Amino acid sequence: MDKIVREISDLYELSLTIGAGLDAYSNCEQFLSVLLARRNLAYGAVWVAEQGGQRKPKAFQLLCARPACKAARGKLSASDPIIAALDQDAIQVWPAEEAPFSGFLKANQINKGHVALLLLGPGAFMLLQGASEAALSDRSLRQLRPVLRKFAVAIEGYMAHERLREETRQRKVAQEEAEVARRAQQQFLANVSHEIRTPMNAMLGMVHLLRDTNLDSHQQEYLNVMRFASDNLMDLINNILDASKIEAGEVVLDPKPFDLHGLFSGLHQSWQLRIKDKPVQVLYEQDLPEGTSFIGDSMRLQQVLNNLLNNASKFTESGTITLSVRMLSQRGDKADLQIKVGDTGQGIEAEHLPHIFDQFKQGRKAVGQGHAGTGLGLSIVRELLALMDGVISVESEPGKGSVFTIDLTLPVQKQVATAPVAPTPAGQNKLAGINVLVAEDNRMNQKLVERILEKFGCEAEIVPDGLEAIRRCLHKKYDIILMDIHMPKMDGLEASKRIRVAGKNKKTPIVALTAAALLEERNHGLASGMNDFVTKPFAPDLLRRMMVKWLEDTAPQGEEDHAPQAEESPAEQIDLSYLHAMSGGDEAFIQDMIQTFLKEIPEMIQQVETNL
Repeated sequence: MDKIVREISDLYELSLTIGAGLDAYSNCEQFLSVLLARRNLAYGAVWVAEQGGQRKPKAFQLLCARPACKAARGKLSASDPIIAALDQDAIQVWPAEEAPFSGFLKANQINKGHVALLLLGPGAFMLLQGASEAALSDRSLRQLRPVLRKFAVAIEGYMAHERLREETRQRKVAQEEAEVARRAQQQFLANVSHEIRTPMNAMLGMVHLLRDTNLDSHQQEYLNVMRFASDNLMDLINNILDASKIEAGEVVLDPKPFDLHGLFSGLHQSWQLRIKDKPVQVLYEQDLPEGTSFIGDSMRLQQVLNNLLNNASKFTESGTITLSVRMLSQRGDKADLQIKVGDTGQGIEAEHLPHIFDQFKQGRKAVGQGHAGTGLGLSIVRELLALMDGVISVESEPGKGSVFTIDLTLPVQKQVATAPVAPTPAGQNKLAGINVLVAEDNRMNQKLVERILEKFGCEAEIVPDGLEAIRRCLHKKYDIILMDIHMPKMDGLEASKRIRVAGKNKKTPIVALTAAALLEERNHGLASGMNDFVTKPFAPDLLRRMMVKWLEDTAPQGEEDHAPQAEESPAEQIDLSYLHAMSGGDEAFIQDMIQTFLKEIPEMIQQVETNL
């Protein structure tokens, strides 16, 4: 009896290594070797369910067998006789020639002696062959049962480990595929944004210059048409980029104290001007306590309201658009606000209301009847409000209009009286006489920036790539550097890195003039030594403010990732027949721009067609 107990104890200790060791096959094989040698058995094999732990496994596969020459791997289907012979409550023994699964035994070259079938659990079983019935006697097998049960637990642990490893592998593969897809999407959007914004910057810049000249009524009408077209185009670009950034988790709020009443008042005045050609009146109602400012991301809130007002203006041909805000209650330092944007327009059919905030969903049949849109505006509104812990709802009736209601909680801050800031003396130009290096490869943008800087009173040097910018910076100190990111020979990122380590401009502010609009590219720019960004297309005043800020050595803050406000972004195309009249009489400049346009654009179009 002591010998049997010792054998069982040895086998038990060995069985523990099955679950602990990573090489379950070797441990199981060692277990079978010891078992067969101690009990005078000829053959042993362990089969495990492919999925493991199921009540009715669909298939089993061989884990290991001794002798190894009989360890040919194979599968057992659920209909195989050996599966049917398994019994949860008993260890079954047959003479080899009488076993109900003779085909399975023949495949494993078992044709004599006795065989025993032992169920190790719902996901595994053991097959043993002995030369005599005594080797597989009921007494002998019962003495082994305690260690076999431990062995079964170890096998189940191994199977659970294998399932977890496979699930982990599949998750890792899925994550890698999702990351590849995300990076491809980001790269595509970055490229598209750059290719669209670069030529738009040249065209919109020209329009900004034209606005500074004397225009007759016809020219002003043409300019308004260009503004309308550019508004639609910029809305499309910004919505696509915003939706992508929100989905990628790249939108981060920047809460600061702001004047809520001032924001709404500005929106009211702006939209009154934008729809002045329609018989539509824009109304503004507010019920806010005086002397109180709120803390939040005013730019993102303004984006939300602009999207809602833009929708209202599209679908309201006559009547009113109402913008209202009121404070419902104040709890300590937080206030509950309710904002409403209503209109007397076409309204939304009831069947569309449940999906109105989904991506690529448009709630009005009239969208296909002259109202352009991507179906992204309201989706972006909902996602941005969710970042602010706000919610939006809608009530609408076809033919009577719609009301969008926003419930939002913002921290409040009492306004503190401050000493008035002394205004800049009239006629003082802070940019007059400063030395500016501009690295830009696009010829039209070169001429545009050069002209703008000339109007600022700057001394500008234009170079076509990052390599030339480095050469200039080695020998001359500049007050500020304007750097494009995508350029031939050397891009702006690498050029900025090298400027920061050698030459006379290690501390010179570098501002990116770039069509790149994604957060990832901006992070790369900051890591390369750039200080700030101005996104193309930009308004000249935006560039002026950015340059003044860095020349005054204020704290660095990234320019918001958006194009200028719609009212500052006219022009999708320019009618060259009256360019001379719009230019203010600068014939040389106009001719230069026309020749540059005619030279550069055909090549760009050819490149686009080739790439498509």
